Amino acid sequence: MKTYLRLAVLAGFVAGCSSAPLRSPEQRRELAKAAIMNWYTFSQVSALKLIAEYGPPDRIESSQLVWINQGPWEITSVWDTQPNDDTTLGPENLEQTVAYPVTTEQREKLQAFSDKIHVNGAGTEMSSRYSSEELNFLALNLADQVVKGMRDPADARGFFDLTLQLGAAGRTSTYTQGLLFDGKTP
Repeated sequence: MKTYLRLAVLAGFVAGCSSAPLRSPEQRRELAKAAIMNWYTFSQVSALKLIAEYGPPDRIESSQLVWINQGPWEITSVWDTQPNDDTTLGPENLEQTVAYPVTTEQREKLQAFSDKIHVNGAGTEMSSRYSSEELNFLALNLADQVVKGMRDPADARGFFDLTLQLGAAGRTSTYTQGLLFDGKTP
């Protein structure tokens, strides 16, 4: 009974005071675990993987966890997203952002490549929203090549699809293992 009471108090804190500063990483870790208790399984697994890799999130909400400046990312956000049967890639519940200047012309090319790539209003950050960090690496690495003129949007989409097929067959690609650019200058 004490465990349920503790979780209820933690969940109430998370829901009502998600913007309050948290004192310790362990406290943030426990609050994050309480927040994801009722998430869909796929989203829980995604969140737990990020907690294991990047530590406790910087912001905790009832349906979203956010990390700031962890790994190569300026922002990493994971949401509780209901699975659907429309994609074999899983729910697109993980958005990761890098510093990356993008012009208006380049935005159009990126949109032609993928509707999962987003550029902020100021054109200073580029994000990818897929179901895994590996897919975000792949999409952003290809977006970088589209911006630099190394690939056209159709070629980048074809390479993305081919990389997915090879991944399903057990092959890996450097495009899915990390960023292949520094994100500061295209």
